[in-house]
Amino acid sequence: MYQSPLPRLLKYLNFPYELSIFSALSGSAEGCDNLVIHESLIQDVFKLLHMGTKRIQRQVILLLRRILSQISPDKLCSITNTCIPRFPYDEDTDPLSSGASPVNSTVKDAGDKQSQPKMTVLNKLLAYIMKSIVLIVKSKGKRSGEGATMNLEHPDYWVRGTVAADLALEVMILLRDMSQGNLGEEWKECSRLCLGYIVFCLTHIPDDCRSEEKVALNRGLWLALAALSVMEDNLASSVTVTRV
Repeated sequence: MYQSPLPRLLKYLNFPYELSIFSALSGSAEGCDNLVIHESLIQDVFKLLHMGTKRIQRQVILLLRRILSQISPDKLCSITNTCIPRFPYDEDTDPLSSGASPVNSTVKDAGDKQSQPKMTVLNKLLAYIMKSIVLIVKSKGKRSGEGATMNLEHPDYWVRGTVAADLALEVMILLRDMSQGNLGEEWKECSRLCLGYIVFCLTHIPDDCRSEEKVALNRGLWLALAALSVMEDNLASSVTVTRV
């Protein structure tokens, strides 16, 4: 029976041996099918992505690519307590909330406030990218400021810290492959819905949060920048002009 490695990970922050076994198992369809039935393993893999050493993170990204090709978006939503937003998007919903509703509670009626989606199934992958982004805020009549990085104090482990640019690029490639159908049509549709929804919510940030002083403190902005980095131009354009 699978036992979570996370307690040992938190103590040693080094877990290459077990990960190498999981990676080897995931190399075959049969082995990958055996891995994806262990929900606690998949939960730990997402935690390792944000909490492990650079070597471990690289192994995790490879493992995620193989796991995601063998698991449906709905199943991953159930395991990670996240959801897939449905179109048309509801501008009153919040994709940044850490407490997510199950997949069956996603929005089917834009006017149903009781079934609003919370954290999308791609948030933790996008958060990995956003921690590598440097934002330079320019304002008229002022000199350009120094680059700002995503360094907000937040209880969610997957928001804190920074990420190496080369590893963030690997996750960007993974998400692009997902949105282009290279991991299956289900992931293609799911990825486009999630990416579009996050950018859509960016267009509805309140005016009082758009000032130069506050813009770099808004986590929705960083998440949307990560989403835009993997979106095709035509999809991003179609989202920004859409209104419910």
